Order: sequence, then C-alpha cells, then structure tokens
Amino acid sequence: MKWLFAGAKYLAKVTIHTIRYWWNKITFSLKGTMKAKPARVEAGTPAGTPEQKISIVFHAYHLKLAKQIFVWIEDFAKAATLPVNLIITTPAANVVEVKTLATSDAFTSEVIEVENHGRDIWPFLRVCQSGKLSSSVLVLKIHTKAPRQLGAKVSLGVESVQELLKPELVPGLLSQAKANPYFVATYKKYIGKTVHWGANIGEYFKLLKTLEVEPLPRKLRFPSGTIFWTTGKFAELIGKLAVTRSDFQGEPSPDDGATEHVLERLFGMLAKDNGGVIPLERLVTGEHNANRNSRN
Repeated sequence: MKWLFAGAKYLAKVTIHTIRYWWNKITFSLKGTMKAKPARVEAGTPAGTPEQKISIVFHAYHLKLAKQIFVWIEDFAKAATLPVNLIITTPAANVVEVKTLATSDAFTSEVIEVENHGRDIWPFLRVCQSGKLSSSVLVLKIHTKAPRQLGAKVSLGVESVQELLKPELVPGLLSQAKANPYFVATYKKYIGKTVHWGANIGEYFKLLKTLEVEPLPRKLRFPSGTIFWTTGKFAELIGKLAVTRSDFQGEPSPDDGATEHVLERLFGMLAKDNGGVIPLERLVTGEHNANRNSRN
C-alpha cells in the first residue's frame, strides 16, 4: 500500500503544478503582462570552433568546503585530457585566501571578487555576461554547496560537486557538445522535475515577462542545486538574459520562491528547449545518442 500511496501523492503534486502553470500562463496573458510576441532567447547557429579547454566556474563562499573542493579540482585537472581554466568568484573577505588555494600547476586560474548575492546564481551570471566562457568547449558550474535543512529533507551537499569532477565524464560530454552544444548535464538523481516547481511558478512567469522571454516547454527539467556540466555556447546563451543585481532579493536567501530559484529552473528550461537536460549516466555508458536532439 505504501508504494500505491506514494504514487498517488506524486501524481497529485504533478497535477497541481500543471494546473498552476497553465493558470499563471493564462492569467498573465489576459492581464497583458506578457507581450503578444515577446522576444525569445534563442541559441542560433554555433559560430566557429570552441577552444579545446574546460572552464570551471567555482563560487567559493564557504572557505572550509572550498579547501576540499580545490583538492578535487586539482586531481581532476591532472587527469583531464584538456587544459583546465578555473574561474573563482568569491566575496572580498575571501579573496586573499582563495588566491592562495587556487595556485596550481595543474590549471590556470582567475579570481573575481563578487558578493554572495542570490546565492551562487548572480556570481555565475556575472561570469556568463562577461563572455569569459564563450570560447570553452566545456563548462562546469560548481559552488560550495553546504547541506541545508528544508523541512523534513536535507538539500544536496558538497558530495554532488565531487561526483561531477570525474575525468571519465569528459569524452561523453565532448561528444554531446560536438553534436549539440546547448545542453546541461548532471546525474539523474539531481534532475528536478515538474513536481519540483515549488513556490516558483508565479515568479517564473513574472521573470519571463521582465526578460521578454516567451514561455518555454511546460514539462520542467532542471539541474537541481545548479551544479552541472554544459558548454561555453550555453553559457553565452545564459549571458544574454538581461538579469541584473537588483533582480535579486539579497541575502539571506529564502528556501524557495526567490529569483535565484526561478533562474535555476529557467536554466533547465532553456536547455530543454535547445539541447536537452541530460543524465550524465547516459553519456558515460554511451546510451545517449548524441546525434539526437534530446528533450528529456
């Protein structure tokens, strides 16, 4: 009976979120808060050949966790078949120590002073908007993800970062990037779905209106915790979003319903609409057909 109850509960959540999605879409359209033909953030045709390097964007906020992650990054860079460029965003108080931690012969690095605003999302947008990632064939977004108590559940912790820093992932990612560079990839267990809209549907439509982006596919898929692999081309696409510092409510960040949570889902929707939100397991085992435009 337990599995039957769990299944019914899951189905009810999906149904409720689906109804809420369409209600918001219709309401905003009727109120005229969304333009009839709003501009759309589109991938377009990739121009030129990306530089054969891996860029890692690392928001180092919690220094204790950052020290361990730097060790994992160095191990990854030593084993990687491509050069690794590390871009670290961190608050002013951390800059001196972070520069010391980021010194290694295994990778090149750059430290950018930026406040912890909108959690790690605003720092990441700053890097995407700067164009520093556009030429990289692969991009890994990580941060010092400290576990948080969310009701009865505990959110993803730093172990999710370690799982993505595996050199054996690179060949499959390169194959996918060559076929369609507008994707995001993380492990299946970290892919958020329709049931994870939370308190973000209304804010999602408000943000789309502000950015003049038309509604993207209803079926939600996104990299939970905003820790994921992608490409410089997709980072460039994110950089086109006209999001500014003032769009965020500031710290401490609420557990749900803030701009950073909406953008976390929008990143997934942009990927789903262009290249796919792909489970890393498929790329590692070769199950994923890189020549097919996945819309998981």
